[in-house]
Parts: sequence; C-alpha cells; structure tokens
Amino acid sequence: MNSYVKLVLYSIGSLVFGPVLAIYLTFFGDFYTLSLKYKILETITDDWDIVLHFVAFWIGFYCMLSLLYECRKIKNRPPKLDWWQTEVIYQIYVRSFFDSTNNGSGDLRGIMKKLDYIKSLGTRVIWITPMYPSGGKDGGYDVTSLTEIDPLYGSMKDFDELVQQIHQRDMFLLLDFIPNHTSNLHHWFKESCKNDPENPYRDFYVWYPSDDKINPPTNWISVFGESAWTYNETRKAWYLHQFLKEQPDLNFRCAAVRKEIEKSMRFWLEEKNVDGFRIDAFKHLFEDKNFDNEPLVRGAGSNKLDYSGLKHTKTADQPETYELLSQWRSMFDEIGKKTNQTKALIVECTSELSAIGQYYFFNNRPNANFALNFQFCSLDENGVEFKPKNVKNLIEDYHRHLPKKCWSNWQLGNHDQKRVATRIGSENVNLANALNLLIGGTAVVYNGEEIGMQDLPKNNLTFDQCMDESGKKYGPKLFAEKSRDYCRSPMQWSGDKNAGFSLCDQTWLPVHPNYKFENVTSQLKCDDSHLSIFKNLVNLRRSPSFQWGSYQPVVVNHEIFSFLRKAYGFPPFLVAMNFSGSLVQVNLAISNDIAPRAYVVYYIKGTKNQMDTQLDYEVKSPLLTKNLKLNPHDLIILTWAATE
Repeated sequence: MNSYVKLVLYSIGSLVFGPVLAIYLTFFGDFYTLSLKYKILETITDDWDIVLHFVAFWIGFYCMLSLLYECRKIKNRPPKLDWWQTEVIYQIYVRSFFDSTNNGSGDLRGIMKKLDYIKSLGTRVIWITPMYPSGGKDGGYDVTSLTEIDPLYGSMKDFDELVQQIHQRDMFLLLDFIPNHTSNLHHWFKESCKNDPENPYRDFYVWYPSDDKINPPTNWISVFGESAWTYNETRKAWYLHQFLKEQPDLNFRCAAVRKEIEKSMRFWLEEKNVDGFRIDAFKHLFEDKNFDNEPLVRGAGSNKLDYSGLKHTKTADQPETYELLSQWRSMFDEIGKKTNQTKALIVECTSELSAIGQYYFFNNRPNANFALNFQFCSLDENGVEFKPKNVKNLIEDYHRHLPKKCWSNWQLGNHDQKRVATRIGSENVNLANALNLLIGGTAVVYNGEEIGMQDLPKNNLTFDQCMDESGKKYGPKLFAEKSRDYCRSPMQWSGDKNAGFSLCDQTWLPVHPNYKFENVTSQLKCDDSHLSIFKNLVNLRRSPSFQWGSYQPVVVNHEIFSFLRKAYGFPPFLVAMNFSGSLVQVNLAISNDIAPRAYVVYYIKGTKNQMDTQLDYEVKSPLLTKNLKLNPHDLIILTWAATE
C-alpha cells in the first residue's frame, strides 16, 4: 500500500480512534495501561513508513490526550449552584423571635432588628412562618387572608421595609404559604356556607351534601386525630378539614380556587419581590373525588382511630397534586425570568420516602426545587435513637429514594417538633448541627438551634397559658403531651428580663428558665459555645467539597460516625464524631480514599469530664488517620491535598 495512503489512514485512525478511546478511558478505563504505540510500531518495516506512521501516531496521540483532558474537565467541573442550594435557610417563628413593640409577641420589625445577627451566622436565607391575618387557632396557619399582614406582626409597610433590608444585605426571603386550607372565618368560607347555588364561592371548599348529621361520609381522620368532617347546618352538608375543624380544606378541583391561589402567589412574588415559598401541607391539596374510605393500617382497630391508624391513599399524594405543582413551577420559572432571579419553590414533604420523586419530577416535568426532608426529625430518645448506625441508615434511606441529580436537604427540627436538644440531649447538639450542615445539600435551621435551645419544661406551662389549640383540645391532663408550645418559647437573646426578647411584663409564651446562662449574648463570648461552633461550621460548608462534593460513609460503628466529602480537584474533608460517653480510638484509614496522614481543620471538644484523656488537636497539625483518639462527643474534621 502507498505510504501516503497509509499516512492518511493511520492519521484518520488515530484521530478517530483517539477521541473514542479517550471518552472510553474517561469513564471506564485506565489510560496508563495503553500499549497502542508499541503495537503500531511493531508492524512497521519501511524506514519512510516509520517516520510517517510515527508522526501520524503522535498527532492522534496528542489529540487523544487533549480530548481526554477536556473530557475529564467537563465531567468534574464544579456545578453552577443557585442561592437556594448554597445558602443555609434560617427558619424564624415570628411570634417568638423578637418583640420590637413590647407587647409580648415577636413581629416583623423585630426581625429587622436582628438581620445583622442572622447574617453573622452565615445564614443568608430567611424563612418566616405565617404573618397573615388568622383565626388564631393554629399559630397563623388558619389564614383569613393570603395577601395581608396580621396587625399583631406589623403592617404591609413594615413588610416592604423588611424585604428591602433583607435584599440590601444580599440575603433572601422565603414565605410560608398555606394553600390547602383557610380559617373558617375567611370570607370565602362564610360565603361558601350559604345555601345559594348562584354564590361564586359555593365550590371553594370540599363539601358532601347529606341529611345525616351524625355519620360522616367517610372514615377519614384529621392530622390532629378527629374525624376530618364537620357538619354545617346552614349548607346542610359536611365540609372536609384535614387539620382543625376551624381549617376547612379548599377545593382545588375548582378552577376559581386555583386562580385565587395563583393570584395570591403572584402578589408576593411579583409585587412584593419575595424570593420564594415554603408550601405548607402540600400533600393534602387533593382528595379522592369518589369519597372512598381509607384502608386500615394492619393491627389498627376500627374504633377510636387516630391519623396513624389509616393508610392515607385517598387523602394524600393524589396524582392531581403533582400536576398542580408542575403548573406552579412553570409560573415560578416565568416570574424568575422576568426578575432575572430564581424564585424558589420548596414544599413540605411529610409523605413516605417512596413518594419523594414526584415532588421533584412528574410526567417528565420539573416540580419543586426541593421537598423538605424530615429524616433527622425522627431522631429522638423515644424514637430513632441518636446512634451512629441509625444516622447512617437515615441518610442512606433518603439518598436511595432521592432521584438522581435532585438536590438534597436536611433539618433537625421546626416549630412542630420537639427541639433537637430536648430530643437527643444538649451534649449532642454540636454533633447534630455538624450533621445537618455538612452531610450535603441545603441545611435548614430552626431559630434557637444555633445556641442549643431546649423545649420549655412541662411544668412551666399551665393549661390556661397553652396557646396551641391542637394540644389544648386534649384537656388539662393531656395537653402537655400534645401541645407544640414547648418548642415555640421565645428566643433567648440575653440574660436580661424575658431573655432580652421583650420588655413587657408577660410574654405570649413563658421564657425557658435556663435563659440566664443559655443565650446568644453569653455564647458570643465563648469560643467553644454552641453558637461559635455553629458559625464555624457554616463557614466551613462553603468549601467546594462540602458544598457539592460526594458523600461517602467511612467508619460507622457503635461509637463512631465518620464520613468523607470530596469534590474533584479540591481538598477532601474527613469528618469523624464520637457519639459515645467514653474515649474511643479508631482507624479511619480503611481505604485508598483516606490519606494515611492528614491535617486538622477543626476540632470540637465534647462534654467536659475530669476522666477525659487530654487531647490537643491544633488546627493545621498533622496526624495519622489510622490512630485517632476522640473523647466523648468530640468531633474532628481532617483534610489533605487534593488528588485527581
């Protein structure tokens, strides 16, 4: 064969085969095992052919290497993350945060006065609980209007100023939005109760006409444990309420309802320039239109059922719910394009993990930016114990159900849960905050968790002082076990009167008696306080490996929980924590992913005990990962040079 023909053929072969091989090796192969050069040269006998083939080979070889390099860069380049992914979300229970008017209740101007504190934590996204006018039965979640401000919290002028001040600080605002139900005092419901076929609000709620005033149309149970149906004499029909009877469910099969809810959303997103919503009680938006009974959970009796006694196949996670979410996402994206900034759509997800995929995608259409994850909220001394293997299982179970390329999130608690310090003990607060902030994905923090606030003691709240109707309905003997007031006590700012929350004589809920020594002011002065540690952890999570790197459990046993966060081209981080009450020695160098020699990034001392071994892990000091010692509730973060 002519040498020039061979040159062309080999050049084409090299240039074509090289890129193909490069792509293959990028994802499946080991480049260094390549012996192509020698196999080619062995077939060459002619001197002129040697030169031509040699040149052709190296041209192809160079192209292959270049493509290999570019393919690896593309595969491992840092993702472009949005603000709702990179920033920590700080949840504020408005009425308990800070009182600027000294009437005993927190308010919008109280939030304004504490914006610099919130930003100093490193938390740049604020989620505020409902500040709409309400019937006062469910902490603001029984709204009488979705486009106004409750005078208890201030005025619309106050809200506008709050938004302005948040944005001036390069921060973001999420509103709690309640679409599933309204208060029974809402004018929509008052109109809907009228037995008038021509009333435009007639179908705004879920009604079941019946002359039987005693037997509800289905066996459906409300979240708060009673029948989900209440009879209305005027309308001569039962109305549905999946929460309190004072919270009738809206009928989302009614086009006028969907239009009104969208109008309310647009009001806040477009006119008031809020940055997104946390959608409350999302899974309850639609119910079975045939009003069939729900099946019993195995072992549950048909008498005296509570919410957990039914499989909620008729009242939750109906297909229409996810279709509506897709429509909302389209609206959010449309508004985001107009404003040139993402409007975040975050939904409450108390469903089984098997349903989580539909919150992100439905019929190949994007839905929520993320669905709130409640896995860590189950950590409780009376539930899922705070043990390394339990934590590992909770994380892996969530990751297993989360669709690929969907964004994760974590939270330790909220205004409906016992505070994490009460559930797992104050000695574990730093470990829990580290898990929440460093596992990966968006971290959501309930105000007060940064200082390890605890629930109000049971004997510090009388029945007359109880503000939570869902707990109060159980009566004086049982309210203390059911009320959510205990996790909603006022924020502890200082050791001054009422913990610095208010100067009034009586706050809306009592202040925790430990406020004298557990407060923001005192913890700011201490380098190893919960607050100082929290701020340092938030700062650390801005590193690429914590921000978007892979998560890999390392050593997990009865005492130790450790994991590796690693982003290509950046230093990895190895986090190890001792859950036990004794000194533990552990070998973390169990795979090639763990360097034998590492450097200390951060060391958190656990509970102080005279019997503890004196450990002195200075930042940047080297240590061997095969021989690490940790005292009770210690946490250490290690790193080493990045490898490709």
